[in-house]
Amino acid sequence: MSSGIMLIGLGDLGYHILNFMALTPGVKKIVAADINEPIGAMKVKHAKYVAAYQGLYPNISFMKLDLGDVDTVAGVLKEVKPEVICSTAILWPTYLRPPITEERRRRLEAEGYKGLAPLRSTTFYCALKLMQAVKRSGIDAHVVITSFPDLTNPVLSRGFGLTPTSGGGNLDLITPMIKEIVSEKLEVPMRNVDAFIVAHHAWGNKLKTEIPYWLKVVVGGDDATSQFPTEELLPELKKRRLRYFSSRTGPLGEAARYHQAFIASAFLQNILALYFDTGQFSNAPGPVGLPGGYPVRLSAKGCEVYLPNEVTLDEAVRINEEGQKFDDIERIEKNGTVVMTDGSYLEAKDIEDAAIKIMSILKEK
Repeated sequence: MSSGIMLIGLGDLGYHILNFMALTPGVKKIVAADINEPIGAMKVKHAKYVAAYQGLYPNISFMKLDLGDVDTVAGVLKEVKPEVICSTAILWPTYLRPPITEERRRRLEAEGYKGLAPLRSTTFYCALKLMQAVKRSGIDAHVVITSFPDLTNPVLSRGFGLTPTSGGGNLDLITPMIKEIVSEKLEVPMRNVDAFIVAHHAWGNKLKTEIPYWLKVVVGGDDATSQFPTEELLPELKKRRLRYFSSRTGPLGEAARYHQAFIASAFLQNILALYFDTGQFSNAPGPVGLPGGYPVRLSAKGCEVYLPNEVTLDEAVRINEEGQKFDDIERIEKNGTVVMTDGSYLEAKDIEDAAIKIMSILKEK
């Protein structure tokens, strides 16, 4: 039996993952950590009570942890010896608007990733510190990163020699929608549909025809891809995404918070596959340090890219490297340096002071 799962970060996403995990039969031990002790401890108590109502009594404990203190985190990891670690820790919630003017905010949203680059750096910080602590601890644990793994994981791997096992969400958030469309059109159960997807976050987020992707649809073991051409599939996907996975709206982007259970389920699938050694098929971003997303199999051995014969790994990487440009990432150098597309740097620099301000405020807390 595994020595347990460690969940770091108990914000909206982490709290949903914790509750789902507590309700999963067979999960015996969960160590949940957060820098906010009063709120984190309360959420852990709630998760225990939620599980108890369902007749489940996993061993769930809380500890205060600051990922910025790498030595302390390494010591904790060495003591806990988790089999799987999932980090949802970030320094600034992605659904909250940064402290900038309304004019800048509108430009930020219009520009997409390049406007958010300085804020994204606050999410990368936590992932880097965790991976440094894992290495320093000497433990052999699978690590699932939630913070934009399409970019974070390859930068960690290339720039620091620290390779997370996998990410989650992003392109995989489109998977159930594809299965639903196929299920309705062919009148088959969703469970009989498999969707093998090669695509970057930009494709799943924007669903534009000009963004490269690769898809194979299999129904009951038979290839049904030709029945779902791009010109028909993408408009239907976009309609469903807008209807059920709407963008951040409202004064603080509250709508994004409503999606957290959906996103948490995508991550939990990968966490449990590693924990229970299921060999689960999934579509995951940032597997073994690769840019973008790929079909994978997850087991106690780790994450293995699982491509159908019709596409090679080199082709899949090329698709993702082209796709990342639509997130304004020109390329990721071999040393981990991120080169942004023309004009992106100036847009990002324009709000860099806001990101620095965020970091300063949170450090003081």
